[in-house]
Amino acid sequence: MSSQMLLHDDHDSLKYKYLLRIILICPRHMHINIEDIHSSGKEMSGKFCCLLAAVRCVKFTKLIKTKIGKKAFLKEIIVMDKTYPTLVVRIWDKELSERAAQWLPKKTILSFSNLFLKWNVFKRSMTAVVSNKTIITEDSITNEANDLKNYANTHLTGLSTKLNINIPDLSTITDIMTCKRVLVKSNEIRRQLTAILYAIVSKFNIDGLSPLVLTKWQVILLF
Repeated sequence: MSSQMLLHDDHDSLKYKYLLRIILICPRHMHINIEDIHSSGKEMSGKFCCLLAAVRCVKFTKLIKTKIGKKAFLKEIIVMDKTYPTLVVRIWDKELSERAAQWLPKKTILSFSNLFLKWNVFKRSMTAVVSNKTIITEDSITNEANDLKNYANTHLTGLSTKLNINIPDLSTITDIMTCKRVLVKSNEIRRQLTAILYAIVSKFNIDGLSPLVLTKWQVILLF
């Protein structure tokens, strides 16, 4: 017996394009949770994984210079799942970066096969890198993908609602507080409070605030 593969030269090829999305590229039992990636510390650095995640944020494409002086395009996206709200995924391919620019937060679900994991020294956390072995399927037509899309839509909507804080006239804010006083005050009251805080930033998370922090802190701090 023999077999061969031929190009489909008819004009109805678009009818079959959806077949690429009806199955996950990795079996369900092979998917790893984002929480497990972060909780592993550096143990998973240098390994490949399968991941089903929702797009949370798509950043602008950067043109950077590598250590060897070569210019390269870098696109970073932030994905989430039900276990953890943040995983940075780096894309170095220009064509894929253009494709990623069309991905929508809360709506696009990505299935990754052979996604490379790497410890980021600057961020002091695990990040993911799309390599030449990585296969990405957008919006798989599966129960798992649909369930995650519904979760992401609800979760991110809740976050955006908590960010709608009314900022008063700055000239009316006169209370000066220490970090300790802010902690004490936030536990004593449930309403919004404003204060002036003189402090040194010890950590700055550029990838977004934790939903736990947003839920607990209804506070405006002016530096």
